[in-house]
Amino acid sequence: MSNKWDMIYSAWRVGEAAKSFRRLADTYNELAFVRSNEYKSAIVMQLVQMAAILESFTDDEAVNRSITSEERKRFIKLLKTKGVVVTSATFLERDKKYDEIILNAYFSKKKCMTSRELAGIISDYFEKRYIASDNSRMIINNEPDEYTFVTAPQFKSICEVSQVSKKGNRLSGDSFSMSRLGCGKEVVCIVDGMGSGVMANHDSKIVIELLEQFLEAGFSEQAAINMINAAFSVNDYVGNPITLDMCVMDMYLGVCNCIKLGAVSTFIKRNGWVEIIKSTTLPMGVFEHVDYDDTVKKLYDGDVIVMVSDGVIEAFDVEDKEEMLVNIISEISGKNPKRIADTILEKALESSKGEALDDMTVVVVMVNFDKN
Repeated sequence: MSNKWDMIYSAWRVGEAAKSFRRLADTYNELAFVRSNEYKSAIVMQLVQMAAILESFTDDEAVNRSITSEERKRFIKLLKTKGVVVTSATFLERDKKYDEIILNAYFSKKKCMTSRELAGIISDYFEKRYIASDNSRMIINNEPDEYTFVTAPQFKSICEVSQVSKKGNRLSGDSFSMSRLGCGKEVVCIVDGMGSGVMANHDSKIVIELLEQFLEAGFSEQAAINMINAAFSVNDYVGNPITLDMCVMDMYLGVCNCIKLGAVSTFIKRNGWVEIIKSTTLPMGVFEHVDYDDTVKKLYDGDVIVMVSDGVIEAFDVEDKEEMLVNIISEISGKNPKRIADTILEKALESSKGEALDDMTVVVVMVNFDKN
């Protein structure tokens, strides 16, 4: 079963990577005229990145987890007493961060069982908490299917957003994304297209879509950024740069990787004080070879991560705009992420006399230990 599963998983990743490159090619066509020399250089970069992702198949992070044949038999027998017939079981350890159990199974009784109920049975047996993976079916019925269960991350998060478009525009030039990857990572990002309105909205959405596609396909954040930047830098899009603000949170390790390209500061509130994570880089699409700030921070129970677009910062008519926002974040009581996001946006609008002079986006992430 293990070899069969590895083949299925690898084929899935290749398929997702192919979709990413197809979407990237579409982006080339959507954007402005391509200059030949820069185009060739960008193609070389893409081929290198593609080679890297394919090579990763030969160095899979998943290894077989040590489990005796007797323990395997006892486990399968226990599930059978609960009505779950297991035709095959694979036990894996992924990057020494979490365990994964892949069952090909069906429910033998007339009724059904939820994958959450089965996760509870597995947790009790192994004396550690398991959850059903996002790509598993929620119901186990009498049709054989594959179900994946992973050890639960030590952290969980709640993410909320508050947003307003520039006065007079129906569409915002800011786009945001909140996504969970299968490896215990959660990605939150704000992409700010140059200017506002339809074109800025179009550009920022393209970047968001490509980011999600590449990350879901298994590309690293750095590889995804490099290839997307190549698509924009080879065109006459130099006059329309795009800022990227991305937080990649590893919910198993409890760390947050803040990646910025021309984006304004991110703020982390912890135990009554607020830390500022600044950026000194240029936006995406300015140069062929992208340079970005990459800051890693340890996560703690109760951390509040605040990300904003430049329209929020620029709304404050004071000399030290960041310090103004630090004071606002510090004074907000409670830890409701939606309330925090709404309050920050309200304060920014108040400072600009109730009118949004630019697109404004506030994303707030609350991080907590998973105490279940």
